[in-house]
Amino acid sequence: MRLYVSMPTYDTPQHLLERAVACVLGQEGVDLRLVVVGDGVPVYLEQHPRLITYSLPENRGRYFADAVVLEALPDDAWWAPHDDDDVSDPDRFERLMRVGAEVGAVVASYWRHEPDGSKRIVTPRLSAPTGGYRHIATWVSGAFSVERARRSGGMLADVRVAYDTAFVQLVQLTGDIAVDPTPGFHWMRRRDSLSSSKRTGMRSSYRENVKFRLKRLYRDAYNSGHDDFRDMVRRRTASNVLEQVDLHASVLRSRLE
Repeated sequence: MRLYVSMPTYDTPQHLLERAVACVLGQEGVDLRLVVVGDGVPVYLEQHPRLITYSLPENRGRYFADAVVLEALPDDAWWAPHDDDDVSDPDRFERLMRVGAEVGAVVASYWRHEPDGSKRIVTPRLSAPTGGYRHIATWVSGAFSVERARRSGGMLADVRVAYDTAFVQLVQLTGDIAVDPTPGFHWMRRRDSLSSSKRTGMRSSYRENVKFRLKRLYRDAYNSGHDDFRDMVRRRTASNVLEQVDLHASVLRSRLE
């Protein structure tokens, strides 16, 4: 089973991007392809048999870029997000694929590295789904079958922050999620990240507005009693954004074949 890792990139320093790319390309024991998407920027990386690059003409945000990758993938593949400044241990994806094989979705414990140099292990807090909107796991610690990710709604491509929390909760509404207790992923928090900046950071008006929208989406999905939210998420995405996602996905798809 092939795994495609989606890595959007925008303004991350080149040496951090190259570090993230190297740790994914160096994964052991898994059939893997890394798709690096320049989010309105060109991508300058050495060619590699496992590497595919694609550049969007304008900055649209990581969920738009991830949506393009997810829409381009074969139905029988797996998909995983990866930040362009984070690090994965060499055996991480082989373990995720093994742990999550039966149910098609897996999240894991991970290392959280703070800007001051401190670090700690964070463990997923999975429990039975409720109507309450809450953070249960970080999506970049995990991997998902393409079928499961799409049935969970895929990406809400017209927001720039906070959808990772909603995505994992929607995945849980579609079935079980396996948990890998081994922390093989390193989340490297930076002071200039989207979660830290004044415009898009915690408690910013933009983030609060997006969270309000996502809470309504999750509540409606939970109350629907369904286990397929693809149409629901697409209906709540701006039509012009969907058209652009589908257009770029068709071009990228031809590069993956």
